[in-house]
Amino acid sequence: MASSSKTINADKQRKRRKNLLLEDKVDIIRRKDTDVKLSDEKLAVEFDVECSIISGILRNKEKFLQLHAGAKSSNLKKIHIQMARFYSLKETLYKWFKDLRSQNISVSQDLLKMKAVELYNKI
Repeated sequence: MASSSKTINADKQRKRRKNLLLEDKVDIIRRKDTDVKLSDEKLAVEFDVECSIISGILRNKEKFLQLHAGAKSSNLKKIHIQMARFYSLKETLYKWFKDLRSQNISVSQDLLKMKAVELYNKI
C-alpha cells in the first residue's frame, strides 16, 4: 500500500518554478489575443510553466501591457520591475531638486530627506 502511494506522488511531480521575462509575458498575452482558441494548457506546455501561471498572466494582462509600453529595452529582460509607490511625490521632489540646482544651491542629503518628508505629509 505504501509503494502505490509513492508511485502516485512520483507521477504528479510539480514542475520547478520558472520565472518568465516581461517579453515572454507579453508574448503570451499577444498570442492568446490573436488566437482565442489557443488553450492555456498549450501555452503552459510551450513555455514550460503551470497553467495557473498562464491564467495569472492573462488575468493581469493590462498591467503587463502597460509595463511593456513604458519599459526601456533593458527592462524587457527583467523578471521583476518595480514601480515607484509615490510617483507624484518622486516627480515633485525631483522638480524641486532641479530648481535648486539650477540656482547653484547645494542640496544635502539631509535637506533632501526633510523635503521628501514634508511632501509626503502633504499627501
